Amino acid sequence: MNEHLTALKKRRKKERAHAIANNLVDDPNRQRRLQDAITFTGTCPDMCPAFERVERIVQKAVDGCEKTVAPDGQEVPSEELMVKRFRRSAAGDDAQLPSDVRAPPILKKTLDYLINDVVGGPKPLSRTHAFLWDRTRSIRNDFTIQNVQGSKNADLLLAIDCYERIARFHVHALHDFARPDVDDSGFTAHNEREQLNKTLLSLMEFYDLSAFRSLKCPNEAEFRAYNIVMHFHDQDIEREAMNLGRERPELYNHPRIQRALELYAAVTNTHDLHGPLRPSASNPIAQNNVAKFFRLVRSSQISYTMACVAEIHFNHIRKNALTALRAGFRSPATMQDCSLRHLKDMLGFDNEVQVRAFCEACGMDVADGGIGKEAYLVLTSGPQQLVDPGGILRQPFSETVVEHKRHGRTLPHVINGLTPKKLPESVVQWYFCSEGGLMDDFIDFGLPQMVQDAYDEYEKEQAASFRRRKVSERFFYRWKYTAQRKGLVARGRQSRHRMSLLISQQRKRKNGSDSSSLVEQVTRRAMQPPPTEPGRRHKRAKTVPDATSMMRPPPPAQAKSTPVGERRSRRSSSNTSSSMSSLSSSHLQGASVFSPSVLADARAIINQSGGGDTIQSDYWRLKAAGLKTLPNGVTEPTTMPRSSSAARKRALEADDDPEDAETEAEAKSPPKRLASSSRVNGHHRVPQKQDEDEALFAELAALRAAMDEGIEFYRGWGEGTWS
Repeated sequence: MNEHLTALKKRRKKERAHAIANNLVDDPNRQRRLQDAITFTGTCPDMCPAFERVERIVQKAVDGCEKTVAPDGQEVPSEELMVKRFRRSAAGDDAQLPSDVRAPPILKKTLDYLINDVVGGPKPLSRTHAFLWDRTRSIRNDFTIQNVQGSKNADLLLAIDCYERIARFHVHALHDFARPDVDDSGFTAHNEREQLNKTLLSLMEFYDLSAFRSLKCPNEAEFRAYNIVMHFHDQDIEREAMNLGRERPELYNHPRIQRALELYAAVTNTHDLHGPLRPSASNPIAQNNVAKFFRLVRSSQISYTMACVAEIHFNHIRKNALTALRAGFRSPATMQDCSLRHLKDMLGFDNEVQVRAFCEACGMDVADGGIGKEAYLVLTSGPQQLVDPGGILRQPFSETVVEHKRHGRTLPHVINGLTPKKLPESVVQWYFCSEGGLMDDFIDFGLPQMVQDAYDEYEKEQAASFRRRKVSERFFYRWKYTAQRKGLVARGRQSRHRMSLLISQQRKRKNGSDSSSLVEQVTRRAMQPPPTEPGRRHKRAKTVPDATSMMRPPPPAQAKSTPVGERRSRRSSSNTSSSMSSLSSSHLQGASVFSPSVLADARAIINQSGGGDTIQSDYWRLKAAGLKTLPNGVTEPTTMPRSSSAARKRALEADDDPEDAETEAEAKSPPKRLASSSRVNGHHRVPQKQDEDEALFAELAALRAAMDEGIEFYRGWGEGTWS
């Protein structure tokens, strides 16, 4: 390889002599006027000249991006991957030959390789940035050597395209190296901004020249807007914008340039000193509207690359905002209203940790609000002039304000100027025109991830369905149990209501049954079967009249006693209703013995009707005795008197005797007048062969006679004969 390098050096001397002779390069030993300057044209067909490739391989100055893996696993230099490096002009160095300079089409090819293969390669930008920074600078140097401003229009347009992509590369390099997890060793933000400024300056000259030649540059408004945002602190930008508005109003009114001017107007302040005059002076009038600035940057009106350019000034803009905040609200009292949360929203921070770090870098204190309170900025702290955080903090990386505008585009897509609207066509071209492109990446990485995501989503749906089913079952059984309990409570309530109604009905029925007719009670007692001994029945029949007469109170001396025969004739002539009235009234005679108050109320109890012998009884006293009466005073036939326990016992004994049952059945029939009745010594005489019915009727006849006798007594008393 050394012999080959020696041979190339000898050949290089001959080539230089031939180029000087043909006016391809300047003769270093001869002066030339400016109008006689030679237009230099590169003839190198490769990304790296042959002489440089051999020289660097011999000197072992090959970058890692220019090596390939040999079969034995070692990295070896690859001349196909080598790119011409940047070399400064120095005294004593020979001028470059046409074979050392690449033509504009080759420069475009070289830049395509750097962006698509190196930036879009497997190595991260932190490992390839130094190589890219040097090789892009070499490309710009080759364009400068060939003086593309005085060359053909096609070469000028190629230069504009390459410079635009190089400018985007520097902008996004500044943004990506601001990430907190990126190793920025070997990266200098100052050098990056310097190359960006030089690239934008060259672009502005190219745009002016293309406008003079009536060439259309589709991205001119975009990069003029970047130039305005990049030079926020240069008052000369206002003059350039005014000149642009006078000379090219259609370009000045472009939305991108108008948005850039709005950002410029929002961040101007009265604190910073500006040139170019000396001494520097501040703006007399400025908005200093930081909140508006960050609101505009967040909006969709600002592109991703323009937001990256504005991100360069975030630290300086935030420092000016804190200065204005202290000047407007500083007081001896502690201000707790300026919390870190409000500062995060107002100054475009991602979190409160960044706010605390920035405020402390500016020399201000942050106080904790205590339990349940927010931390706040102490506005009375810090020096008179806040410390510039640029020397302490590197350029910030904004995830919420800037990075969210990327929309998943790769860095080669962004550098090549592919917007989200243009992305689909470029993606299709990338799939089918490049080896190891997005289609291979999709098959290797995207498809498994999609399958995994689909499976995870399926698991989540199944888990959610299972939870819904279990929760539904649990609440269904709970609802069922609650419904059963409520049903039981309702049925119990209904049962208790029915029971209360039944009890009230039974009470009413009992009260009604207690108010049965005393006549029927007396009749039932009279119709009860006698004892098994025949002599007992006759004895009872004999003693009934005497017992009844004993119940009668003694009449006064003035009262006349009615003969018994007359009473019997009167009773026989009365109809059935008067007979029932007499039986009803006879009960009053017996009741008067137990209740002496009957005598005092006799006039209200018994009165004689005008048309017959019907007697109306006292309703309330019969009611107290458990009897119900008809309107005419006769007790209802359906009412039954209360029977004593002895009577019920005799009734049960009577059920055992068929003859007594038959006698009782016949006794319930309407009574008939006895065929023959006689009294012997005050007692009924009953033949021995007379059946039981006749004996019973005889007893009833004697009882009725006694009751008639009592009725006559009370009637006479009611007429006032002995009152």
